[in-house]
Amino acid sequence: DDTVQAALAMVRNGDAAKLPRLIYADSREYRSVLNRLGALFGTLQEMGTEVAARFPAEVAKLQEQIKEAATGEGAAQLAERLRSGEAASGSLAGGQPQNDAERRAREQQFRDVSLRLFADPFSFLDIAKERLTTQRLSDDQAAVLLDGKPVPPIGLTMRRDADGLWYFELPLNLPAVAQFVPQTRHEWSIIGSLIRVLDNAVKELTVDVRNGSIGRMDQLSEKAGEKAFVPAAMVFIVYSKEMDVRQRRERVMRDFRRKWGEWVSGVREAGADPAALKAFSAAVVKETVE
Repeated sequence: DDTVQAALAMVRNGDAAKLPRLIYADSREYRSVLNRLGALFGTLQEMGTEVAARFPAEVAKLQEQIKEAATGEGAAQLAERLRSGEAASGSLAGGQPQNDAERRAREQQFRDVSLRLFADPFSFLDIAKERLTTQRLSDDQAAVLLDGKPVPPIGLTMRRDADGLWYFELPLNLPAVAQFVPQTRHEWSIIGSLIRVLDNAVKELTVDVRNGSIGRMDQLSEKAGEKAFVPAAMVFIVYSKEMDVRQRRERVMRDFRRKWGEWVSGVREAGADPAALKAFSAAVVKETVE
């Protein structure tokens, strides 16, 4: 409960950049990416302030839409897509729009989501602050609930670390997400580069809003696409190629483990010293994995 209240306080005090400090990370690389995400959160919050000041009526309307979406059918539909893996079909999985109508639908979806994000990026926390509770699932796990139910669209859990501190846990085990979660330092670095690209785009948009270069609310999503799409697409291409490398690496490792197991069985049957064989096997496997 204290962790939830800390997140609410960070948003309320204009410190959204600190939010990723409350997210659990099991590696140094993951934490580094979360630190970059914090910079993006701070930039988004700054932009939200500028947008609200320049387009107050439009932002108020979008905030109402956000409230409706928080518990409406859209959240349920998104949840089902994420569980089934459909949400990945248009990203790294390689799916492309089948026709002009589908392409226009995706473009409209991007515009709608980006406008809501720019108008009030952390509105959910503010809207739901009186409706959020936590429920202990085990000694080291808990669920965050909205009106006594899992937070839409996919739920939100928490984990307690060895020091007894509670952190939010991102749903990286979802079918649409797990296959693309970084495994190596290089893969994490690419994700960090993507976040930096988005951060730079939002910074440029914030300047455009502040100096009046963007005169209408609907121009925000158009400008966002212009500034972020090409560099972000390039990063996605690089990451897709890295996924191909991962698949080849995994095939090689599967073949190695099979042959290594056959060799170990053979030398064991030939009378090799069990203790020496165990130590040798552990050293070989360790070097291979590293």
